[in-house]
Amino acid sequence: MPTTASKTPLGEAQEAKHAYEKAWEYFHGLFPSISSSDVELEEVEQAPDGKHWLVTLSYQEMRKQGLELPDFLRVPRQKFKTFKINRSTGNVVSMKMRNDG
Repeated sequence: MPTTASKTPLGEAQEAKHAYEKAWEYFHGLFPSISSSDVELEEVEQAPDGKHWLVTLSYQEMRKQGLELPDFLRVPRQKFKTFKINRSTGNVVSMKMRNDG
């Protein structure tokens, strides 16, 4: 997946799709108990350096039972993970928690 100035939009889309697939594989390797139907693609963008893709996935996490909350407040929280993927190698460089929604 070399980065070139003459990338076509279709080539960029294929590369972004490959980055998403790598992020999903990495996520699923770390969190195998979370079903694929519970994980959503939120964002795919090129990093400012042009050498990486940033892929954000979201999933629902149930609140812990031990919390003294009324039932109507025990709703799942949406969590976000952002993956940094090397455009040349396709390797995941990092995974970070994203705090905003």
